[in-house]
Amino acid sequence: MYTDSSDWPTLAVKLAKQMGGVKGLHPQVRRYFESDTCRRVLVAVSGGADSVCLLCLLWALREQLNLELVVGHYNHGWRGETSDADAAFVEALADSLNCDFRVERCMDDSVEKTETSARGYRLDFLRRAAGQMNCAVIALGHQANDILETQLLRLARGSGSEGLAAPRPVHYFPEAPTHVRPLLGISSASICQIMSNLGLPWREDASNQNTEIARNALRHEVVPALAKSVDRDIIAGAIRSQRLLEEDAIALRLLAEEQFPGAFSGKGHLDRAALCGAPLALARRGLAAWLAAHGLMESLSAASMDLLLEAIRSNAVSVRHSVQDVFIISDDLYMRIERSAESKPIEGFMSLADGDQLTLPNGAILTSRQIEVDSALRARLNARAINPQEEAFLSGPEGSLLSVRAWESGDRFRPLGAPGEKKLKEWFIDRQIPRRERKDLPVVIGCNGEVVWVPGFPPADSHKISQNTKQALRLTYQLPKPT
Repeated sequence: MYTDSSDWPTLAVKLAKQMGGVKGLHPQVRRYFESDTCRRVLVAVSGGADSVCLLCLLWALREQLNLELVVGHYNHGWRGETSDADAAFVEALADSLNCDFRVERCMDDSVEKTETSARGYRLDFLRRAAGQMNCAVIALGHQANDILETQLLRLARGSGSEGLAAPRPVHYFPEAPTHVRPLLGISSASICQIMSNLGLPWREDASNQNTEIARNALRHEVVPALAKSVDRDIIAGAIRSQRLLEEDAIALRLLAEEQFPGAFSGKGHLDRAALCGAPLALARRGLAAWLAAHGLMESLSAASMDLLLEAIRSNAVSVRHSVQDVFIISDDLYMRIERSAESKPIEGFMSLADGDQLTLPNGAILTSRQIEVDSALRARLNARAINPQEEAFLSGPEGSLLSVRAWESGDRFRPLGAPGEKKLKEWFIDRQIPRRERKDLPVVIGCNGEVVWVPGFPPADSHKISQNTKQALRLTYQLPKPT
């Protein structure tokens, strides 16, 4: 069902009234908006019922809450003309409400089409758009059903209270806009019912019916079966559990910060005796904060974290645990991080031609070799069996000369599959690469001055291997083995 665009402002006001005005917002979000800490908000709108409802509700309350709204839409392009029609629908909605509109379309057909990658590219766009539009807040249309679905998915992967407390109504990030979810207290069915009663249109994504996607299978099969089996309102139960888990997570974090202040400030060593003497829940948080401050948490699986924590709290006099190119060393008193080589900056430019082998100041070896793109390599590329920490394959003219230098603050980069280019510094922040390690990484530059590879990232999107590529340049990066 569609409506004339001139009806949107009137219908938005009616919707807000139906939802109780500001009382329709999640209490935590309402308090956040009323605290005068927020003015400009980027509203993420896919075109679906939840996000359209969110935009209309915030628009109707904008003067009361003193908000300026910007609409953001990421078009994955995975459904061809239908995806473009979604984008056009959202743009028309934003225009009718007189809101600034930002859109980005993924133009790379080689991007892996998974729920995880879709979420990552969309979030990257929203954060960039928020920065460009001076928005300190991103509003997301998650509703009550998303709480239960997220809990079930995270239970399957063994999350603790921090993970099970998601999605949070107000979620702060140290170097990114705050996320708010005003509709978390309202069910999907209630949103659709209110919008249908008012004649408010929205776009339906046919892929949401694909039960091969885990979240869709939960939504259409598991959750209804569970609700029928227990014969109770499981959405309400999930909402209460989320609130209690968030309370516990906040309390435990505050206690951990009090007990391990050095861990949260990124101190060079950690008191092992304190970790052993603290309750396990606090020790886990203290260790995780210390590892995160040194850029190592993302490289540890849940199982590895459990093993490391068990080893530290054991009777072993010393512990040595490898993570990436470093070792976590512990004696009976302290834990510390041992790097594989003394940190030395790369100075000036170094040429890198076909067949060259460069020894870098940190002891790592960078090599370049022209190779044939055969069926075995294509199979590796298609299976994504390339470790970007160690190697990259680039298309380009045979015999082309590359150069290598240290990272510079103005460098921009678009790795393979990324929706767009941004500063290399922002990529470092996204990957949680510590500042002291950034100067050690070689930045490989093409003949036109473009950044074509940095170890740890895929190669530049402009140098991707296509179906017609016959020859490629293989770059390898090998760190020295710890002594």
